Amino acid sequence: MLGIKKTRAALEYTLITALFYVAGGAFSYTNYSLQITLFFFTSLILCIITGNIHFVLRRRVFLPLLTMSFFIMIVPILNNDRIPTYIAIVMQLCIGAFCSSIISVSNFKTKYINVMVFFALASLIGFALGFIMPSIALHFPITVGDGSVDYYNAYIYVFMKPKGYATFFLTNRNSGICWEPGAYQCFLNIALLFIFDEERHGKQNAFYIKTAILIITILTTVSTTGYIVMGIILIAYRFAWKGNSKRSISVLAMLVFIFLILSTYTSVLSRFQLKIGKEFVENSSFLDRISLNKLKYWFSESGLPYVFGMSFAKWVTYEESLWNSIIHSLLCLGLPFTVIHLRGYWKGSNFILRKKGILFIIMLICASSETFFWRVLFNTIAFYGWIGARENDELR
Repeated sequence: MLGIKKTRAALEYTLITALFYVAGGAFSYTNYSLQITLFFFTSLILCIITGNIHFVLRRRVFLPLLTMSFFIMIVPILNNDRIPTYIAIVMQLCIGAFCSSIISVSNFKTKYINVMVFFALASLIGFALGFIMPSIALHFPITVGDGSVDYYNAYIYVFMKPKGYATFFLTNRNSGICWEPGAYQCFLNIALLFIFDEERHGKQNAFYIKTAILIITILTTVSTTGYIVMGIILIAYRFAWKGNSKRSISVLAMLVFIFLILSTYTSVLSRFQLKIGKEFVENSSFLDRISLNKLKYWFSESGLPYVFGMSFAKWVTYEESLWNSIIHSLLCLGLPFTVIHLRGYWKGSNFILRKKGILFIIMLICASSETFFWRVLFNTIAFYGWIGARENDELR
């Protein structure tokens, strides 16, 4: 029995780690379709072997999965686009359904926290090494990025090097294994949210240590979105702990201490001030990043809306950048798919957390500034909502 428990725990840790790597890895997009295909078949087989496939086949789970898959697959048919890209999105939805069937909600939250604390520690070490001896990055294989940086892949951390400079140096922001710090902060903040939501179950010392590690790591991302999301979490749980003044004061004292250390010994806070000025004062790049001005493309040349999506091929012809993956989904995959998936976000957020709605807000914010909307981790959270309560989950 003990061996079975250890095997299951190892399996769950492996799946959660894979969700993180495939959803956020800077080096995953070079062979993304292959990774998604392997993950799809692996999670399907595991779902069958562990006897959890019946959760996916429930009408309340299978119907939205089938409906979303249908609306995805009619896009290339209606618009004469390449089908494999859309099959990959369907497989990502299925991975979310399989993983949420295999791992109970309570196990998912606990193990997700542990996985992200491990990667946070690894990234802090990598971040520090990047300052002390940046040449260490040259010992790792390089992945050429599509944007302004290339990545030296240390597998549990990526060193980012800006392109176009004669001298070698690394960026002074922490991106973990992700393609950029703004993506990394999302995974960290979700772990922080889970810690606060589960704090009544955990040991006090472990709570403070894990919270400190995650907060420090979020601060080293120097991500505007990350700071906003972390602020929302801290404010929300400050009021949730109104009956526990000791917990509130301890977290506040921790924040002040971390703030003083970082402002004294690092350039993180000065970097953040420069970034705020650039994004909100100089050229409003933050507003451009959330891409609200791209909604106009929902209407075709004839003035009719692309209700069922214009396709990825059509969007490329506009030669516009678009980081808001919710708007991207609306434009390319259509209104029905986007609305159903948002419904899954809402259901999953309310089922997973005691403090309802806050995870939904965080997922919306993150998906509005990064390409997360149909990534496997977000899909898994959504399908927890579709599956609902079961015998091996906490009663809610």
